Amino acid sequence: MLTARPLVFTDAPYRIEPRMPVPLVFIIKNTGKHPIRLESIKVKIKKNGHTVQEAAALKQPVDIHSVRWHKAVLVSLPYDLSGSFEIDTTFHIQSNGKVRTFRNDSYRGGGHRQLKVYRAKDSLPKLSNFYFGDLHCRRYTRINSDNFSVPIPLSAAIAKATGLSFFAAADQSYELNDSDSNTEQIDNKIVKWERFQKAVDAWNKKHEIIILPGEEISCRNRRGGDINLLIINYPEFIHRSIGQAEGNSGSKLYSSLNKVLSRTGSNTLTFAVHPEKKHSFFTLLFFRKGQWGTFDLTLSGLTGLQIYNGQNGLFLDQGLSRWIKLLLMGERKFVVAGNNVHDSFKRMKKKRFPFSLNRSRESLRQLFGNVRTGIYCTPPIIQEKITASIRNGRSVITNGPLMDFTIRNEMGERSLLGGELKGSLLTIKYRAVSTPEYGSISRVCFYSGNISAGVEEPIYTIDFQNSEYSVQNEINLEPLCSYGYIRGELFSGDNEQKRFCYTNPIWIHSSKG
Repeated sequence: MLTARPLVFTDAPYRIEPRMPVPLVFIIKNTGKHPIRLESIKVKIKKNGHTVQEAAALKQPVDIHSVRWHKAVLVSLPYDLSGSFEIDTTFHIQSNGKVRTFRNDSYRGGGHRQLKVYRAKDSLPKLSNFYFGDLHCRRYTRINSDNFSVPIPLSAAIAKATGLSFFAAADQSYELNDSDSNTEQIDNKIVKWERFQKAVDAWNKKHEIIILPGEEISCRNRRGGDINLLIINYPEFIHRSIGQAEGNSGSKLYSSLNKVLSRTGSNTLTFAVHPEKKHSFFTLLFFRKGQWGTFDLTLSGLTGLQIYNGQNGLFLDQGLSRWIKLLLMGERKFVVAGNNVHDSFKRMKKKRFPFSLNRSRESLRQLFGNVRTGIYCTPPIIQEKITASIRNGRSVITNGPLMDFTIRNEMGERSLLGGELKGSLLTIKYRAVSTPEYGSISRVCFYSGNISAGVEEPIYTIDFQNSEYSVQNEINLEPLCSYGYIRGELFSGDNEQKRFCYTNPIWIHSSKG
C-alpha cells in the first residue's frame, strides 16, 4: 500500500531583471494525517551545467503541522551572471518515520527538471509612462485541491523580479465560494472571497506592485454552452455553483453571459477568455463547453478579448482575425494579454490520468509575465488608474518589444490609444523600442479600418535592416474614410524568435472619404 507523500514544489520567475537576485518559492502540502519535518532545502545555481553558487534556504529544520507551508527566499547571484542559468533544489523531509529526498518537486512523472531562468542584461523595453502587467493568473485561494495556491506576497515578489508593475489575480468563482475544509461544499458566507478582497485591498495600500482582484466565471453563451469570462475590479461576488471540474454531481447552475454583464458597472473590466480555443470531444461531451460566438462578443458591457495567453501560433492568429472583424463591425472592443498560469510561475504542472498519485506532465508554454499587457498611465500607479487605462484601451499586448502612437489633427488636437479624433489632415507619431533580449526592430506597420466598407488595409509599412532598438517617426496621412480606426503592429527578432507588439486602435472621424 502506498503511503501519502507530501506535495513539494519549487518555483521561480522565467526571467529576472538585470542585477536582481532570483526569488525562489518553496511550497509543501502535507497530504498525510501526521505532521512532517522539513530537514533542509539546498539550492544550487548552475551555468552550463557547472555549479556557480550554493545556498541553504533553511536556517534550521521546520515542523509542518498545517496542510500548506510556503517560503520565499531571495538568492543572490554572481554580479556578472547573465543569460540562462539553472536552479537545482533538494528537499530532505521526514515523513512517517522515513527521511525522503525530493529534487525540485515530488510529482510522479515530469522528470523533476531543474528550473531554467533568464537573467536579462537590459530591463524590459521602456517608454515613458508605460507599465507592464499579466492580466490572467489563477492560484490564490486553492487549499485542499491537488493544485498549489500561492500567497499574494510571493506572487508580488515574482512580479517585481520579472519586471511587472501589476497583475490580476482571478481564480474561478467556484474556487472563491467553496469551504476551506471541503472544496465540494458551497460556503454561502463566501469567506474565501471576502478574505481575498481584504488581502488585496490591504496589499495595494502599502506596496508598489498592484494587484487587480478578479474572478474567472463560467457562463452560458447564447447557445447554452459553457464559456469563460474574466471579471476584474467588481466589488461583489457573482455566485456560481460548484462546477463540473470539482467532481460534484449535484446542481450545475450557470448564469447567462448577458445576465452577468448586465450586473457589472462602468468601473469593471470584463474580457472574453480564450475566445478562439477549440475544445476536445471529451470536454464538449461531458463538460458542455461552448465557443464564444459573434453575438456573445458584441454584448454591451464586454470590455474586450484576451486573445493571447502565452501560446503563439493559431490561437493568436485566429484571435487577431476575430478582433479585427469586430472592429470592422463598429464594435469598440479592446485586446489584452495574460498567461492564464495555474498555481505556478515558471512551470505549469498538468494532471494526467490517473488523476491520483500526484502524477503530472509539465508545460512550459504559459509562464507568468511572459506575455504582457502594457498600459499608458501617468504616475502614481494605483489600482483605479490601471483599470481606467485598460478600460479606455490605452494599452498594447506584447511578448517583447513596445510601441506607442498618437494621432494629431490639423487643429493640433491629439488622441492617445483607445481614443477618437475628428479631422481630415492626420499625423501619426509613433515610438518603438526593443532590447537584444527580444531582438532588433524588424518592422513597423499601421492599418486603417474602414468601418463603413468593412475593410482593413495597410497604410504604412517600414522594414528595418540594421540593428535598430529604438525608432520614432511622424507619418502624414492622406484623407481617410469618413469613419474608421487606425491600429499599429511592431515586430522584432528573426523568423525563429519573432516578437511582436499589437496596439489597441484610435478611432477617427474624417470629413473626407
